[in-house]
Amino acid sequence: MNQLGSMYFTKEAYDKLYPGYGSSYINFYGGAGFLFEQASSRGHVQETTTIPLTFAFTIRNQFVAALTTVRASLAEKENLINLRHEFYKSASAQAKANPVKAYVFGDANDLARTYTFVNFLQMHHIECFNVENTIPQNGKNYEKGRAFIVPTEQMNYIMVRSIFEKGITYTDSIFYDASTWSIIHAFNLPYAELKTMPNKGAQITKPLEKSTPSVSKSSYAYIIELTDYFSHKALYELQKGGVIVQTSFKPFSLNIEGKIKHSATARSSYPLVYSECLPRTSTNWSKKIAQELKFRFLASKMATLLRG
Repeated sequence: MNQLGSMYFTKEAYDKLYPGYGSSYINFYGGAGFLFEQASSRGHVQETTTIPLTFAFTIRNQFVAALTTVRASLAEKENLINLRHEFYKSASAQAKANPVKAYVFGDANDLARTYTFVNFLQMHHIECFNVENTIPQNGKNYEKGRAFIVPTEQMNYIMVRSIFEKGITYTDSIFYDASTWSIIHAFNLPYAELKTMPNKGAQITKPLEKSTPSVSKSSYAYIIELTDYFSHKALYELQKGGVIVQTSFKPFSLNIEGKIKHSATARSSYPLVYSECLPRTSTNWSKKIAQELKFRFLASKMATLLRG
């Protein structure tokens, strides 16, 4: 920058609030993250209070800064290796000192949401295990096959803590969307802190996926519950396919596939008789979405409500 004559400042201001920043993420894995920001030309050229700011000027600055980072990384190789070593050494000590020994999580009524979170953890190299025995916590039962355990004493403890901890205090004068970020709350998953390590089941080593539910043929309507993680995506796919969707705003009971189903909350359904599509076409869409999203459709073969 000095040789180019570009004005800059450094080491004065930067908030490393959460791993969502590309320049912050590497810090959670023992690396050294750097951020280069500059004013945007907002296109080809923009007037400023001094000289015109051009796109070519900003590209040159970013390119030179990137090359400088590569050269500096090579020159500081030993220091970067030591930094990573000390990082994981410190993380191990912090994990041992933490009274929280594990986190248990899972939504028994929404395996799609739970599995998606487990797969997210695997993407970021977080060790995750099946629940071996039912774990009662805070009025909830975390059951085998529907809940999972994340120990705190693992290599990437810093990321584990960042994903599960609650940011309820904030000292900076500026507050915005990422100030108190929390992935577990973003997924809206029930979870609990465990002060003792429970018996762990098998470790999750590959992505989880729900089995594809079967779709019974219906000549009247299908009912879908809006409790599944992919329910709104399923609604979008239905509407994109031209299937008319109608919604119930009151609880009801209905004979579905030979069983009485009670709706404690509103559900959404799309009657085939009111659809612009043929019933066969709507059935095909249901099967297509069930296969792609592992989403369950309940077939209703009668128009009479038993309650509601």
